[in-house]
Amino acid sequence: MEWLNVSLFIWIGVALFLVGLGVFFLIRFLTRDTALTGIEKALQGKHYKKALSLAQKYAVQHPDNYILKYYIAQAYEGMGDYAKAVEYYEKASVAASMSGTSEDTIAMQMYLKIAELYNKIKRKKEALGYYVMVLDKNPNNSKALYAAAEILYDTKNYRKAREYLEILVKMKGDHFRGRFLLAKVYLQSSMISEALSQLEAITKNYKVSQDTFIQSVRFLQAECYSRLKNYQKAIDTYRLLLDVPDYFEEALVKMVDNYVKFNRLKEAEDLVSRYSNRLSKIHLADALYIIAAQYFKSDEIYQALRLWERIYKTIPAYKDVKNLLDTYQVLIKYPQLETYFSKKEAMLEAYLQRVIKARFVKQTVKEEAYWVMDTGDTIHVFFRKPLPVTDKDMVDIEGTVERQFPASSSYTLYSIFGLHSTISPSRYQKMLYVEPPKFLKMIEEA
Repeated sequence: MEWLNVSLFIWIGVALFLVGLGVFFLIRFLTRDTALTGIEKALQGKHYKKALSLAQKYAVQHPDNYILKYYIAQAYEGMGDYAKAVEYYEKASVAASMSGTSEDTIAMQMYLKIAELYNKIKRKKEALGYYVMVLDKNPNNSKALYAAAEILYDTKNYRKAREYLEILVKMKGDHFRGRFLLAKVYLQSSMISEALSQLEAITKNYKVSQDTFIQSVRFLQAECYSRLKNYQKAIDTYRLLLDVPDYFEEALVKMVDNYVKFNRLKEAEDLVSRYSNRLSKIHLADALYIIAAQYFKSDEIYQALRLWERIYKTIPAYKDVKNLLDTYQVLIKYPQLETYFSKKEAMLEAYLQRVIKARFVKQTVKEEAYWVMDTGDTIHVFFRKPLPVTDKDMVDIEGTVERQFPASSSYTLYSIFGLHSTISPSRYQKMLYVEPPKFLKMIEEA
C-alpha cells in the first residue's frame, strides 16, 4: 500500500509540473502577444515615442527578433530620424535572413524601405544599391525599377535608366510616370521621336485632363514638337498651358521662341503685347530678347534696337543689353542710318548715290553683306552688316571686286562699324578705307 501512495504522489507532482510549465509558456505567449500588439497600436496611432520605448524594452529579452527591429525602425522613421530608421531596417533585414525568413518576401520589403529612406536623406548611392538588390531577386519589381531609374537619371546614367524604364513600361503600360521619365531619358539621348511616342501615349490614355502631372507632360511634349521642327504643333501645345498659372510664363516664352523659329516675328510680338501685363519683368525681357535676336540675325537692326531699349527700361542689367545699346548708340544718334540698313533696294540705291554724290551709277553688285557700286571713276564698297568688317569679309569683297571689275586698280570701303581689330589695312593694297566718323558725316550731309 505504501508504494501506491508514493507512486500517486509522483504522478501528481509530474502533472502539476506539466501544468505549471504550460501556464508559464501560456503567460510568456500572452505577454509576447500583448507586447507586440501594444507596439503595433502605438505605431498605428502615430505614438512613435511610446512604440519605440515598448519595442526597446521588449527587445532586451528578444535581441534577435527581426519584427521588433522592424518596429523600432518604423518608430524612428515616424519621428523623422531617418538615419536611425535605416540602421534598424538594415538590422531587421539581416535578422530576418538569419531566422530563415524568405528574402523574397519580408526582407525584400525591408530593402525597399531602406532604399526609400536612403533616397530621402540624399544618399543616392546606398539607395540605388538596395534597389539593385531587390531587382537581383525580382527583375520585374516595378517600384524598384522606377525608383532606381530616377536615381540613375539624376546621376546622368541615362543608358542604365533607359534599360530599367523600358522593362517597366513594357510590363506596365499604364505606368505613366515611368513613361514620362523614359521620355526625359530619350530626350537626353536625342531620341526625340521615341520621347514623343511615350508622351503621346500618356496624353491619350491618362484619365485626368487637368492635373499638374499632365501639364508637365504637355510641356515636354511641346518641346519635342519644337525639336522636331514642327513649330506649329509646338505652339498649339504650349497654348494649352497659357491658362495654367504654374506654366503660363514659361509656355508663353516658349511660344515666342517657336514663332521666331517659324519666322513669324509679328505674331511673336503681338503675343507678348497681348500678355505683357501678366508677365513678370524677367519673362517679358526673355521674350523680347528672343525676338530682338532674330531681328538682328535678319539684319533688321533698328527693330532689334527698339526691343533692346524696351528691355533696358524694364531691367537695365539684363544680359548684354546695355553693351548692345552702347555698341549701337550710333544708330540712335543717326536715325537716317535706318535707310542704310534697309532692305528696300530701290530706296537704298538712290540713298547711296546721294551719300557719295554720284551723278550716275554704271553698275551695282548686291551681295548679302555688302553692295558694290561702280560710278565710272571709282568702285565703292558699302559694308551693310551692323558689325565690323572681318578678314573673311575682306577676302569675299576683294574676290567680288576682282571678278566684277577686273580693270579696277582700287576700291573705296565704307563701314559704319569700322574694321575688326584683327584686320591690318596695309594687307589690302587696293583698299581705300573711309573711317566711320568721315562716313557718318557723309551720311549726315546726304
